[in-house]
Amino acid sequence: MAPRGFRVDIEPHSHVFTAASIDDFLQAELIDHPLSTASRAMLEARGKTDVQAEIVDRAREILTAANEKPDGFAITRSYVVATAQRS
Repeated sequence: MAPRGFRVDIEPHSHVFTAASIDDFLQAELIDHPLSTASRAMLEARGKTDVQAEIVDRAREILTAANEKPDGFAITRSYVVATAQRS
């Protein structure tokens, strides 16, 4: 962005998502999430109730493989904050 007169700063960060268990995390972040509730209603209206269960099962598989805490649940994810300022 320098040719356009901007300076870009990038700050790396990480966030640890935690819960007492993978199922607790799924309940709070996927099953009870407002977007999930809306999509579940849409799927039920179309007679596709099994799709939601498949999504939860697949999410459980992914989270189990990535879990960093065998006696609970923790997963660390990195992200960056990029700030552009006019030079």
